[in-house]
Amino acid sequence: MLCNIGSRGLYLTTIFFLIFISCKTPTPQIKEYKHSSNIETKQEITNENLTRTYRLKKYQDFDFEERFKDKVENIYQKTYQEYQALFTYTLIPSGAIYSFSDVIINCIPDKKSSKAIKACSSFLNSLDEYYNTLKIRELK
Repeated sequence: MLCNIGSRGLYLTTIFFLIFISCKTPTPQIKEYKHSSNIETKQEITNENLTRTYRLKKYQDFDFEERFKDKVENIYQKTYQEYQALFTYTLIPSGAIYSFSDVIINCIPDKKSSKAIKACSSFLNSLDEYYNTLKIRELK
């Protein structure tokens, strides 16, 4: 009887061991794909490079505000037509007393496209040029 229990235990242990080995599957290997990209462009771009702060009038002037917003939108449209790349921008009034006395413009490129980063750079450079002419004419 004791031999029957010992051989039965050995038999069951062997069965469980074989089941365990047969159930164990190898871990699947995950293939890693690396897309070629321009590393220099990605390292050069930071949030600071894609944000501009402009000091506008210290007093409220709705006509000026509308012309400024329209000009920003026109520059955006021209840049989009030139590059045909996905990007957008935010215009955030940030003045302490009069909110539109300081404006922050942040360009947001499509992260998958280096063309969008170039479009953002061109957009902000065009805004800088417009702001410099605006300072001479209206922001005294």
